[in-house]
Amino acid sequence: MILIFDASIEGFTVGLFQPDGKLLHQITNEDAYSHTQWLVPTIQQLLKHCDINFKQLNKIITTKGPGSFTGIRVGLATAAGFQAALNIPVIAVNTLTALSYAWLETAQKTSPIFHTVLDTKCKEVYHQTYNFTGEHITAQTEPVSIPLDQLKEIATDELIITHPTSAVLLKDMPITTTPLTLTGILKASHNIQPSDLQPLYVRPANVAQPKKLA
Repeated sequence: MILIFDASIEGFTVGLFQPDGKLLHQITNEDAYSHTQWLVPTIQQLLKHCDINFKQLNKIITTKGPGSFTGIRVGLATAAGFQAALNIPVIAVNTLTALSYAWLETAQKTSPIFHTVLDTKCKEVYHQTYNFTGEHITAQTEPVSIPLDQLKEIATDELIITHPTSAVLLKDMPITTTPLTLTGILKASHNIQPSDLQPLYVRPANVAQPKKLA
């Protein structure tokens, strides 16, 4: 059995898949601040619902960002804990790539070159350019954090894909929104070897420095 979960955007989703890629069940919690408290209990709830115990898991797939700093840390720490306890492989995938594959699940038309972006919550977007051929996606650039004006210069007439939570920031641009799906994460994991679970940060955390005492 394959356990897949994401906590890199807002809230989290966990799901259990058969080895052939068939989804057995998934649970979503849309509370943006819920992953610290509820991610592990929800995974336990998922396995109980499917009458599966942890020892029956063969692989874990999760996202490593870019996205929510807290969500990424919680997700990867959870995956690392299971990896150590169960001694099974864990694959961490690029959130932007997973979102791109999620879009392909329902895309009515395709574009050879497209851009996948997410709101950084700091008036910029996480951005990566992809090339689409057949059923495969290939990254053409590294993930970066860029201002909106730069995105407009880069994208021009090409397709821009984003998550619904980023739509407000991009309201003045021609975008296509898609939710991040667990099957998108699964497809993004193909041909990726188990990783060291390092987060994919492309900008520093937005943390204020403590004030110096007078």
